Amino acid sequence: MCTLALYFRVSAQYPIIVAANRDEFLARPSSVPTLLWTAPWVYGGKDLLAGGTWLGINEQGVVAGILNRQASDPPDPQGRSRGLLCLDALQCTSAQAAMQLVTTQSASQYNPLNLLVADHTTAYVISTRNGTFTVHCLTPGLHLLTNRDPNDPDCPRIAHSSQRFLQVSQNLSAISAPLARIFAQLQSVLSDHEAPRDPHRGLCIHLEEYGTHSSTLLAYSSTEHRYIYRFAPGPPCRTVYQEVSLPPGAFASHPPSTT
Repeated sequence: MCTLALYFRVSAQYPIIVAANRDEFLARPSSVPTLLWTAPWVYGGKDLLAGGTWLGINEQGVVAGILNRQASDPPDPQGRSRGLLCLDALQCTSAQAAMQLVTTQSASQYNPLNLLVADHTTAYVISTRNGTFTVHCLTPGLHLLTNRDPNDPDCPRIAHSSQRFLQVSQNLSAISAPLARIFAQLQSVLSDHEAPRDPHRGLCIHLEEYGTHSSTLLAYSSTEHRYIYRFAPGPPCRTVYQEVSLPPGAFASHPPSTT
């Protein structure tokens, strides 16, 4: 199970902030964020087994992230990679276009998923339920995603971490905090070790064959008109986040003000 926190239009200075841990079998090969597509350019981590991505951005300012969804049946090995669906979404020029593209596909070809797509004006979570896609249009605020419904209060991981993520949200709303301080606060939350051996509740997981494989911090700056992208190629409790160098892009130059 992975964890993704989206701060959507909480801050006028940083209208999109994403903090995410990727939990995975440790032997599954992947690469640090790299160029995944050229027109529009797409940067994100690459799953070297199936070829898709779990989280990335494109030059139009779209961000997309995929999370496996809880299911009673084991995954179908013949299903199309969920990471490839995330990469499909990142080839779109807006979150709305990505949502429309995704929902024209057959949901039954994928194992259960939650897919976030967002830009400066719109954000969606697209989930599979009973072989169909369900679309949640997100309002401005903090949104937490795991392997259940968005912001599900009955999810042990959300229940365990929501207050700490909310405290960061309150800091963003109250003051114009330096991004380095916000990222440091988010790294502290993502490094939580209260339940390191409980993949249902803990955020930073350490098991023998499974655990927190990597971590990402993303923020769109409305003053610099660019994404700041930090990636830790290991658990955030002991791995230094490194800056992902992005090419010049065509991000929207005037994101909407916070509402």
